Amino acid sequence: MRQTPLHELHLARGAEMFEYQGWEIPRAFGAFEAEYGALTQSVALADLSYRGRLRIVGRDRATWLHGQVTQDIVHLEAGRGLYTTVLTPQGQMVSDLRVFNLGESLLLDTPPGTAFTLAKYLDRYLVMERALIENATEELVLLSLQGPQALQAIERWLGRDAAALEPGQIRPREIEGAGTWITRDGHCGEAAWDLFVPVAHAADVWGCICARCPELGLFAVGWEALNTRRIEAGIPWWGHELDTHTVPFEARLDRAIHLDKGCYVGQEVIARLHARGQVNNLLAGLALPEGDLPEAGSRLFIGDARVGRLTSAVRSPALKRNIALGYLRREHLCIGAEVRVGEGDAAITARVAELPFVPARGAQEMASSA
Repeated sequence: MRQTPLHELHLARGAEMFEYQGWEIPRAFGAFEAEYGALTQSVALADLSYRGRLRIVGRDRATWLHGQVTQDIVHLEAGRGLYTTVLTPQGQMVSDLRVFNLGESLLLDTPPGTAFTLAKYLDRYLVMERALIENATEELVLLSLQGPQALQAIERWLGRDAAALEPGQIRPREIEGAGTWITRDGHCGEAAWDLFVPVAHAADVWGCICARCPELGLFAVGWEALNTRRIEAGIPWWGHELDTHTVPFEARLDRAIHLDKGCYVGQEVIARLHARGQVNNLLAGLALPEGDLPEAGSRLFIGDARVGRLTSAVRSPALKRNIALGYLRREHLCIGAEVRVGEGDAAITARVAELPFVPARGAQEMASSA
């Protein structure tokens, strides 16, 4: 099982660790209520280094990657990033990802557990192009400041220039002697600033941020608080709502697709679905009854007909009730309709709810899957 470069620091802070997508990461650092409160009311610090990072270099990097992803890379300016997907020829997802143009290279930020598979898949389409895919996961850590007070925290810590970044912008910045890239983005519905930091300086930067906790009103948070907030915001994550059987339109990932960019792998399927105007299954919200949460993968029924599956379920502190995400057949996606979750005596009745449960309070132009 892999560990982030900050693993020992997290253990020293009393983090509760768990296995996630092949990594051992913090589930929580303390009381869930405190972490969720920091994320939704002040500012939270998260170690997202379990995500993958790839670098593409070479003269043809942009034109080549343009033909592999659903967004326009050729016209992506230096200092900018965007959210996109890589598809199979059948239009199903290989991964979602963020692509940043760093000027001399492209930085790809991928969901946990996907970097190796994605690099191997993309390499199949490298023929005569002058481009090289490098694995940068071991070179950079990813730290994220998130929450409604993240802007004020960034401004007090790094200055007005860093705080003034537009969503999707990325800029170099020296922090604690480290050549760092800072970008403004979102992962779970709250405003966020991400820092790509060289591994050798990761502990120094983390320590610098934590040392300013009283000043910045900051709290370290684990995966559980992030996951709860992103379900409230209706944001699909890889390994939960997104997998290799998902078509982007099913997960409401229209923002990841440039409909006029021309040919790319899977483009014919995407164009056909767009022309048809709908997909058979669509990401939906479910309001659950009190009691134990149903397991991910539970089947959804109306009468005797199977109409979908549940993907994620949590207790929402904001709504003070159990909620879930899942996929429903489009014809049954009627707000307020009753759906049976599970089978036999353990089955419960849920109601289809409008997404998001709790609106995103941060910029979601990219909204990567953490």
